[in-house]
Amino acid sequence: MPTKDNQAKKFKITRKFLTMQSIKNQTNKHFLVFPLGITEKAAIAIEEIIEVFQLSFREVVPVEEVPTCVLGNYEWRQEKLWLVDLENLFGLTPMEYTTTKFMTIVIKNHNKFVGICVRKLLDLKQLNPRDIQSPNPNLFRSDLLPFLQGYFLEQNQDALTILNPQTITQLPSFKIEQLSKV
Repeated sequence: MPTKDNQAKKFKITRKFLTMQSIKNQTNKHFLVFPLGITEKAAIAIEEIIEVFQLSFREVVPVEEVPTCVLGNYEWRQEKLWLVDLENLFGLTPMEYTTTKFMTIVIKNHNKFVGICVRKLLDLKQLNPRDIQSPNPNLFRSDLLPFLQGYFLEQNQDALTILNPQTITQLPSFKIEQLSKV
């Protein structure tokens, strides 16, 4: 008989990659939590994530004439995976100045895959979607609001920002169709 532990997302570490196997949970959703800047935390719903793995900057193929938040691309599953520095996209310190290795969260949008790059992973949280509050313009910068699904107040009253990863690839400056031609 399945236990509550079995209902959570399970991580399986393989040589270099972190892949996920999901078992559905009726009430709560699972979120992958990571730092955003120095003091903030953000999360993406596991159901939005295809795969998570670690990379170093040496493995990234730089590309000219792309937005500064685009690190370049990486050969992934025999496909070109475009990598986006999430902190740079949000106007924070670019990762290349703070780390040599980073985690890549692969999402899919319109049959194209994009890697959202973060410094590290912090946690896997189970949240009730009803507890996620709508983005508040008084709490978040107006330029970040399009990227947010909302936020969750943790027990210590810190806000956990819940991202909508699909909006990252819909920016005018970062259209997958445009990058595919580069």
